[in-house]
Amino acid sequence: MNRLILRYSLGVLFALLVSFAAVTVIFHQAIVRKMETQTTPLVGRVFADIQQRLDAASGADRDRILAEVAVELDTRAAILPAHSQRLSERSRARIAEGRTALTAEGMHSGSTALVPLADGSVLAVGPLKPVFGPGFWDYVLMLLVLVVIVAVTATAMSAPFVRRLKRLEVAAVRIGQGDLAARADVTSMDAVGSLARRFNEMAERNQQLLEAQRATLQAVSHELRTPTARIRFGLEMLSEAKEPTKIEERLRSIDEDLNELDHLVTELLELNRSEVPSGTVRESFAVLPVLTALAQRAGEFTPSLTITVDAPPDLSVAAEPHLFRRAIRNLLANAVRYARSRVVLTARQGDDQVEITVDDDGPGVPVDQRVRVMEPFARLDDSRSRDTGGVGLGLAIVARVVASHGGRVEVGEGPSGGARFRTYWPA
Repeated sequence: MNRLILRYSLGVLFALLVSFAAVTVIFHQAIVRKMETQTTPLVGRVFADIQQRLDAASGADRDRILAEVAVELDTRAAILPAHSQRLSERSRARIAEGRTALTAEGMHSGSTALVPLADGSVLAVGPLKPVFGPGFWDYVLMLLVLVVIVAVTATAMSAPFVRRLKRLEVAAVRIGQGDLAARADVTSMDAVGSLARRFNEMAERNQQLLEAQRATLQAVSHELRTPTARIRFGLEMLSEAKEPTKIEERLRSIDEDLNELDHLVTELLELNRSEVPSGTVRESFAVLPVLTALAQRAGEFTPSLTITVDAPPDLSVAAEPHLFRRAIRNLLANAVRYARSRVVLTARQGDDQVEITVDDDGPGVPVDQRVRVMEPFARLDDSRSRDTGGVGLGLAIVARVVASHGGRVEVGEGPSGGARFRTYWPA
């Protein structure tokens, strides 16, 4: 994290230094243009008297005049030949025209005045110290102040950001080490806070999935143990059976246990397929035809029951059709299994969801069992037991299908005192 602060600070500093250099270059070019248009004629007037004195003098007098100018202006003064390397092409052109030239030999070292003399030589006075504006060391001081301000500001801005990322990193490490209950303690409303909330949602989802898988594996091992033990016992008894009727009875018992295993494996596969895959496009379809078809099919196997459907003809739901039918079929099968005389399927439009309810007039679900009944392999005592059939995965499949569609399942008591299973689906 300290590297992040350093990289952030260096990045900001680099951007400011580039900006600083660009502004300095632009400023220098502006000064040069100003010198050519306004300052140069003024310099020519200032040095006109010295120019006349030098043109009239020679030898030692010229050296004395140059020394006086150098002392008075606190700089250097010399007479250069017209072909001197210190003269640029532009300066030579101006001097050839008899005009004064002003050149900046260094960005912050000052400018040099070039005054043409009558004998073809050039008076060079400079570098002339700037009479206004920052000098070289002023720029150095400004740069140091800029570095300090950037360092302090970048650290102050990035330190809270880095601390929140550090807490997020600690939570990720704890989860990686097996602590599935670890969460990122970040409550800010910025991008890091949003990332932390998404991280916590992901961690919560993963914890639920892993706990559900662990519970399912434990339940599967328990469920498989019973039929396999009966098959092993049947095989041992089969080797001792001598009469054909006994042998046939043992084989029939083993076949029933194998059918139970096959049914369990089928239900487990359905449980694993009961979530909508990521990226699946959901279809919008009418609810009434689907509920009517499922009720008619269930009524063919239970003619003693009255199964009614109450749904508006224009009510539609957005879901994966196969999983939707599977969930409602499981609820209907559960209701038919325990109902005494009547099962009612009801569909209604909610605020932003479709409510589909399945009621029966059976013994109902006790209040303390209404959450547990939706778990895999959960069976209730009394009338809702293994004797009524099933392996305890039907309602778990319903819960997983509905949850994968963004809905929920509520278990309660129906108007007739039986069980009521209410599901909520996207409209």
